[in-house]
Amino acid sequence: MAAAEGGAAAGEGARPSRAAGESAPAAQRPAIAVRPATPADLPRVSELFGALHAYNATFDKAFELSDAWPTYLAEAFTRAVDQPDALWILAWDGDEAVGLLRRLWTEDHVTHQGRYYHLSDVTIAPKPVQSCPPIWFGGRSEPAYRRTGRLGDGWLASFITPAEVQHGIAAIQSAASESGRSIDPDHYGAIISFRIAGSAEAAQAGLQTGLLRRRPDVPLEEYCALGTPDDCVAMIRRYVDAGASKFVLRPACDPQDLDAQIEILAREVVPAVEAIRV
Repeated sequence: MAAAEGGAAAGEGARPSRAAGESAPAAQRPAIAVRPATPADLPRVSELFGALHAYNATFDKAFELSDAWPTYLAEAFTRAVDQPDALWILAWDGDEAVGLLRRLWTEDHVTHQGRYYHLSDVTIAPKPVQSCPPIWFGGRSEPAYRRTGRLGDGWLASFITPAEVQHGIAAIQSAASESGRSIDPDHYGAIISFRIAGSAEAAQAGLQTGLLRRRPDVPLEEYCALGTPDDCVAMIRRYVDAGASKFVLRPACDPQDLDAQIEILAREVVPAVEAIRV
């Protein structure tokens, strides 16, 4: 429901030119985070990337659902995510859940009698430093776009092509406008699986088999960054051109190759992506 699935649109209009060798201001650079494969990988990724944010999600599934879930589906979903190393929030009604979260983050002595949630004189402490932390949604369905526009502060989708990102951003902005609200233009992004090799063909040959089943309707090269570092930068640039500027890069390799993949990413891909002005 929140930012873990929990990205950013480029500013509208023509992009100003930049002199050769001039770096983009930090606020206008695409941002990259790396998603480790297991909790054990997190310290190594953090060490390699320093200030970049790393996070872990060992249970990663996307559900393209409308706001109203059938009872049997909700119960099955609850059982599916009942594992010790994964924390999920199951919200029957996104409007009610998100509105209640924001009240709890900003108010004391909250009383709420809603359709699914019932609270009486509840206060949480300490309050978030940000007052009201941004809530990011994922998903690449029309209901997901409407939900993000109506409730969200950002959008970060996975297994999505640049063209779908462009469509999703437009749909979210339209839904936000209909709800009398707006989302910051740099709060759109994508989770991109990557594998660096001598060529795109070599990268595909070593991909994890599970990745091949994620989008049977779309070629892998349309939603993954595969090949040389330059190939990966070019792919991310397509997402930037589509309006995204926040990226989570997910290594699509065997565990023994993780260190090498992250090191090449940090050394040759990240600096080139950060130099892109959006």
